[in-house]
Amino acid sequence: MTIHVIMEVTLKDGAEQDFRDFMLEIMPDTRAYPGAVNVEFTRNADNPNELMMVEKWDSREAYEKYLAWRMEGGVMARMADTFASFGLSMVRFFEFMGI
Repeated sequence: MTIHVIMEVTLKDGAEQDFRDFMLEIMPDTRAYPGAVNVEFTRNADNPNELMMVEKWDSREAYEKYLAWRMEGGVMARMADTFASFGLSMVRFFEFMGI
């Protein structure tokens, strides 16, 4: 079943360009990963350090395989270096309701 993964983070002050550059570097592989449907980045219009990543995957299993691959490669740790705050509670999974 298709799943949306929503991750909310707050960037450290001055970290936006580093984060942006890193995402531009790794997103082609993310978007080409088996099961990836779409990945978008948005920011809070009133606080540009607050970001929301909205990902759509064929299944939660596909996302979890992707996440394990990225964690093994150190990508998540490098991303976390730019975050002022982040926790697992900031990652949520939503299923399509067919409406």
